Amino acid sequence: MKLFIAHVGFYDHDIGIHELHTNFLVAAPDALSAKQVVKSKEIFINKKMHIDAIQEIDTVDGYHVSLIKAGD
Repeated sequence: MKLFIAHVGFYDHDIGIHELHTNFLVAAPDALSAKQVVKSKEIFINKKMHIDAIQEIDTVDGYHVSLIKAGD
């Protein structure tokens, strides 16, 4: 599994007319699978969000990122 960050945008007309943004961190084997995980989230569907960008995170400040399934 790899770690991905998805930058998503949406409009919430109860707040205003400007596009809002948030990020989701997801674990998936590849970018295409990560995209599907994000698109299946209830909030993504309910807010009619769209994905602006998705990127794998493999290093942070010189440290390698390694995902280990919880409970293992």
